[in-house]
This record gives sequence, structure tokens and C-alpha cells, in this order.
Amino acid sequence: MSFEQHDWLDHVVEYPDQYKVEQLEDGRYRITPTWEENPDEIIVDGTRFSANMMNRIEQGIADAHEITKEHIDDDNNPHGVTKAQVGLGNVDNVKQASKTEFDNHITDNDDPHLAKQQAIGWAKSFGLGDTFNIISDTDLNDLRDNGLYAGQNLMNAPQGSSDWFYVVIISISHSAQIQVAIRHVTSPTIFTRRKSQGSWQNWTEMETTAGAQEKVDAHAIRTDNPHSVTKQQVGLGNVPNNSMATQGEAEVGTTNTKFMSPLRVKQAFDKFIEAVNNSISNLSNTFNSHINNTGNPHGVTKTQVSLGNVDNVKQASKTEFDNHVDDISMHKRASPNIIQSGVYSNAEGLDTEAIGDFSHAEGDSSKASGSASHAEGINTEASGYVSHAEGFGTSAIMDYSHAEGYNTESSGNGAHAEGRNTKASGIAAHAEGSESEASGSRAHAEGINTTASGAFSHAEGLQTVANVYASHAQGRYSKQMIGSGSSINNNDDAFVIGNGTSTSNKSNAFRVTFNGSVYGLSAFNSTGADYAEYFEWLDGNTNDEDRVGYFVTLDGDKIRKANNEDSYVLGIISAQPAIIGDSHQDDWYSKHVTDDWGRIQYQWQDYEEEETKLIHHEAKYDEEGNLIQEEYEEEVVETVIKRGYLPILNPNWNPEEEYIPREQRKEWSPVGMVGKLLVRDDGTCQVNGYCKSSDEGIATASDQGYRVMERVSENIIRVLFR
Repeated sequence: MSFEQHDWLDHVVEYPDQYKVEQLEDGRYRITPTWEENPDEIIVDGTRFSANMMNRIEQGIADAHEITKEHIDDDNNPHGVTKAQVGLGNVDNVKQASKTEFDNHITDNDDPHLAKQQAIGWAKSFGLGDTFNIISDTDLNDLRDNGLYAGQNLMNAPQGSSDWFYVVIISISHSAQIQVAIRHVTSPTIFTRRKSQGSWQNWTEMETTAGAQEKVDAHAIRTDNPHSVTKQQVGLGNVPNNSMATQGEAEVGTTNTKFMSPLRVKQAFDKFIEAVNNSISNLSNTFNSHINNTGNPHGVTKTQVSLGNVDNVKQASKTEFDNHVDDISMHKRASPNIIQSGVYSNAEGLDTEAIGDFSHAEGDSSKASGSASHAEGINTEASGYVSHAEGFGTSAIMDYSHAEGYNTESSGNGAHAEGRNTKASGIAAHAEGSESEASGSRAHAEGINTTASGAFSHAEGLQTVANVYASHAQGRYSKQMIGSGSSINNNDDAFVIGNGTSTSNKSNAFRVTFNGSVYGLSAFNSTGADYAEYFEWLDGNTNDEDRVGYFVTLDGDKIRKANNEDSYVLGIISAQPAIIGDSHQDDWYSKHVTDDWGRIQYQWQDYEEEETKLIHHEAKYDEEGNLIQEEYEEEVVETVIKRGYLPILNPNWNPEEEYIPREQRKEWSPVGMVGKLLVRDDGTCQVNGYCKSSDEGIATASDQGYRVMERVSENIIRVLFR
């Protein structure tokens, strides 16, 4: 039983809450979503819900339950688990000793490990017999008689051990004695010591084969010259301990106590060539007449010019040579599995194929099948016209495409893929980095796992997606942008900065749409400290006066300087606003049609866009089969009509007329209406006091009004305006 998984897609439309209401003849109403009649409104065509789909899911769950139960009930090692997988790879499949058998062995004092037999062997070799005297809790320094002894908790035993020992004593005199002690353990250890002139030496452990091998191995891996080997001992006694020559020393060539690197040799040779060229230049006039002598003045023979074996016979004509060159069967190489079947093609290396005319394949298992293509490296393929594939496992499939790096693929005309596992499938698209993909026309994807699928889009960073027409995504793990990837729509996303942490936690820190809307997760920060809006001066500010810091009031929809009789003060001309409204920096404020509330109106409109297409022209031959025109690709720019949801232009807008922003026009000024603002004063205002506007918009002290925060200079104060 197998279950085929399906991807479920949400049904996403541009206007999810818009419906068409139609009254039927019987008085009932039919409510139809607008997207059913306008398929262009569908952004994502979702998966259709049906009883068949639900029955598939139910059957899949039932099958899974049955398979799971069968697996749980299977007690015959269904996974084929091995002893190595459970951490017992070194355990042999043999019967183990029982706990009782092991305990009996531990308490067995009848010499199960033959330590006793070894001690008796020692004793017999010295004529000491084969009977042990028990000497537990005895000081070995007090024993003087020859013989065999056994005991535990012995004082002055080897390494101060309390283990059971078999001891052999060979006494020569009262002041000269030899003792051999064998420790009664799993691997018996033999120790010896001797008493000389009444003094005992330290116990010495007798070396074992394994111990000796361990010391030899430790010595063998030393790299610090433990034997102080000299250069004479390694046959380099005549090699001097010289330093490298400098460039100057190499060029002069007067020292014999310096070594020459390849670079120094080149520099010295270049210097020599320079001197030779100068000498040749000085002698050129002398040799000109000799050089121009074409009568073989030296009587040179063919042997003297290394052509003694060349016969003085007629050579092949140019036509004969060209015919020979065109015979591709004469030029197939003898290398293993080389194929070069294209006209003037060249294949070299191992298992390479140059199939396209004028193609070149080199390396290992590379293939150049496109005309004038080039494949190099390992397992590369250049199948497009004038394409180039290099590196490992790369593919340049379409015309003029280029793939390089590791497992990259360039499948769009004029596309370029580089890096590792990248893919450029859009026309003139570019993918670089690792696992990035540029599938949109002229799109660019870079970084890791980025996707630029919208036409003219750009994605960079880590797992960002630029799927909207002419959009840009950067940062990390960005959410999919909202909008069309093939046409213009002013409500679409234009720019995002992703701040997600994983593929399951995607999010954006910042987002901008093509209609100018801006979205962010945190506060907007500015060095300014007030909110301002642009207003036009009533007098037009014809003298271009710097009016920053004046109190102003409204006269209709225009402003003028406030005076002490104005009951309403709009604000203060701001020197450095944090936010400016009504600025219209880029375009005339009436460029687009708006409703009575000032909202820009949009509609579906046709617009022109240039698209580049490649037309392939096959090679042409005359009746005799002679090539008269090689195959080639022609790039043609066509104007196509597309449809998009665009703002409606005002018929009165003139695109030829230069627009000057309000910021650069003397008749407009930003009025700060909330925040901390600088204002001109007459010198009477005090910190922690209040002020109001006097004549000509200048602040003066008052009992109420605007709080004075700071005096900045002789005639400027900072106030809190709200």
C-alpha cells in the first residue's frame, strides 16, 4: 500500500470580499465572486475540495494504521538491527560465564592464573625446591633464608601493593640478597630487587613484550629529532645553511652565499634580458645591412638549420591542405572514448564529446553539443549555441548561456549560473552563491537558497524570495511577496528586508509597496524632533527670505507670520523635522486622478514593455554543399502589450515639464506642528517659563502659551509645541 501526497494550495485572489449579486427570474439571488468572471484577479489557483480528496485522505489514514499495527506486532527484528547498531559489535556470540562461576573464580586461591607455577619455576631454576612458606603481614626486608614464600599485605612489597605475592629469595650473605616477587593478579607481573652492602635497591618491574612494543611505538612517532641527527648523517653535509637572495643581489650576481628562488631567477633573467636588449639596440645599425642580405652570406645548409632529413620536394597546395583539414575522419584522436564529430571541433581528455560545429570539449566526461560551445572540467555539458560550461556537473543548456562551479545549471538564453547548485533559467538571468535560483527574466539571485522568480527581480541574503515584477528582497528568511511576477501592479510589494529565523518562521522587518506604502516592525528613528507639513506662503515669499523659526498662522489654506493678536497659531517653521507630510518630493501633486478624499484611483490598463527574443538561423549551404552562411543567433527587441493594475494619469499632467519639489521652492515651507522646535525670540523668554508670538512671528515672554525648554543662543530658544 502506498499513499501519494498532494500539495494543498490556498485560493488567493486580489479582491477576496467582492461579489457580483444577480437576481434570478424566480426571485432568488445568485452571489458570484468577481474572480470567477475575471480570472486575472486570481493570484494563486487553490486546490479544489471534493469528497474524492477526503476519501483519499481517510483511506491513507486507515492504511497507515494497518501498516503501523503490523510493524508493531512484528517481533522478528523487522529493522534488521545488528549487534554493532546496539553498541555490541565487539561481543562474540558465545556462551557467557554465569555470575556464580565468575565469583568462584575470583575467590579461587589455588593459583588459577599460574602465578604460583611461575614462582615455583623460578625457585627450581635456583635449586630452591617447590614448597611455599606462608608469610602474610611480614616485612620482606626481614627475610634472609633461601626459599619460596607466599603471602599478602606484605611490607616493602613492590609498589606498596597489598595483593597476594609469590616471593623467591636467594640469599648470598647477610648483606647480599636477591628477591623475585610475582604479583598474583589476572596478568601476573614480575618484580626484582637486590640487596647490596646491607642496602635494598628499589623494586624493578621486568619488561613485557607489550610494554616494550609500546615504548618503541612512542619513540617511532617522535618528530623532534630525538637522536640529534646532523645534516652529514643524512647525506646533506655539503648543503650550506644560506638565506634567500634579495632582488638586488640576484640581479647583480656577485654573492655566492645565497639561494635563488624561481622568482629571483626570473628577476635576474629579466635584468639580463634588459641588458641584452639594450646591447642589441646599440648594435642594430651595425647589423642592418647584414640582416637585409638575402643571399645566404654564410652558406648555411639545411643540415645546419636542423632540416637535414627534409627532402627538397614540392609541398601540398593550400587547396589540398584545406581538403585534408575538412576531413574530420583524419583528425579523430586516439585518446579513450573521444568523439569530435562537429566541423572544426576539438575533444581532448577522457570520455569527452565535441559534437557541435566549432565546439571544444576537454577534461573528463565533458560534452560540447552546441555549435561553437565549450565544455571543460568533469561531467559538464554545453548544449546551447555559443554556450560555456565549466567546473563539475555544470550544464549550459540554452544559447549564450554560461554555467560554472559545482552542479550549476544555466537554462535561460544568455543566462549565467555560478557557485554551488545554482540555477539560472530566466532569459539573461544570473544565479550565484549556493542553491540560489533566478527563474525570472533578467532576474538576479545571490546568497544561499534565494529565489528571484519575478521578472527583473533581485533576491540576496539567506532564503529570501523576490517573486514580484521588478522587486527586491534581502535579509534572511523573508516572506513571499504579494503581487504578480510578470506584470506591473502598483499595489504589489516592491522591497522587503527579511528577519525570519528558519523556513518555518519567516517574517519581514521592513516592506515597501509600489504605491509608496511602508511597513515596519519597529519605530522610525530620526535626529529631528517634530512633525511638520508643507504649507504655501500667502505672499509667495517673493524675496526668498529664510523664514525658519517664525510662528505662523493660517489665512485660508496658506500661511503668514503670526502676531500678538492671532488667537490661533498653526506652528513654527521647522529647521529639521523628523517627519514631513504633504511634501510631494518626486511628482506634481495632481499627477494622478484622485477621488474627493485625495485617494489615487487605479484601473486595469494596457502598457507597453520591451522584450528581447533570440531567433536562431540555421547554416546555409549552396547546391554543392559548400557553407555560405554559418548558423547564428539574432537578438530582436519587440514591443509587447501587457496589462496591469495602474494609477490613472491626470490628463493635465505634462511629462515633458520639469518638476521642482516643494523643498526647493521658496513659496513653500515645512511647518512644525507637534514636537520640540526652535523659534526666534526677542530676548525676554526664560527657561521653564512660557512664550507666545509677538509681531512678525517672534516669541516673547508671557504667562501662558508655549513652554520654554532651553535658550540656544541670544535670539533662539527651544519650545515644546503641541
